[in-house]
Amino acid sequence: MQEATTVRGEYDAVFVKLDADRPKREMRAAADYAKRAGIVLLQSDPCLEALLLNIVVPGTDASSLTTAQCKRSFEANHIPANRRASISHYRRVFSRRVLDEARPRVPELDSLIRLIETGEFRPVDA
Repeated sequence: MQEATTVRGEYDAVFVKLDADRPKREMRAAADYAKRAGIVLLQSDPCLEALLLNIVVPGTDASSLTTAQCKRSFEANHIPANRRASISHYRRVFSRRVLDEARPRVPELDSLIRLIETGEFRPVDA
């Protein structure tokens, strides 16, 4: 998270997406740091891969899966582990069409896009 405060650029806000399955002490430390640094802290429950699966697989509710199940499924079916740092793979899997189609059915995606478009963040009701 500290890296988010060192990236230079012209932007109005910084937000960090963090898996909610992290230990409580780590989550508290992250929340404290984010507050001091003016970072908007967003959580994925249980992990980012759950959100990604919900986006690319219509009708999926990956929130009921474990982090390990989500990661395994996402890496086996969409972007392999050794390609997870490659932006070109994400562009191919998460095209504008895919995101536009998923936005109405994936509230967390809608909330993230709204944050990027308007700077307003509306938490998704749990």
